[in-house]
Amino acid sequence: MKKLFIFCLMGLFSLLMIPAGALANPLSQDAVAAAEHFAEVIDSGNSNVAYNQASPLLRLAQEEQEFKDDIERTHRLLGPVQQRKLRAIRSIGIYPRFPDGDYLIVQFEARTQYKNKAAEVILLRHQDGVWLVADYSIR
Repeated sequence: MKKLFIFCLMGLFSLLMIPAGALANPLSQDAVAAAEHFAEVIDSGNSNVAYNQASPLLRLAQEEQEFKDDIERTHRLLGPVQQRKLRAIRSIGIYPRFPDGDYLIVQFEARTQYKNKAAEVILLRHQDGVWLVADYSIR
């Protein structure tokens, strides 16, 4: 009985040693990678490339020039993102202004040139086997 207890305790301990990322859903990992890539494209000053790689929903909701102007205005106000850290991922089926679907909200805590803590929020929609950005904001 004592050996069984020790064996179970060792098993529990080894489970606790597995990094949280290893237990994450691969779809969520793909979504986070897509969100990070999109944000990095914006960081590099290529908002037109980001716009063209986004979901058709983003392009329907916002004209390209309006999207580029919003990004440029935010960069002038907050400065460029210098660091970002994943804060949360949330799965939802309904989002205001968009059709029902398979969405993930990916939230980063970002540090910019002029703001120590900003919330960078990226809405992704799963379409045709890939995660595409449907909305982007940083506040």
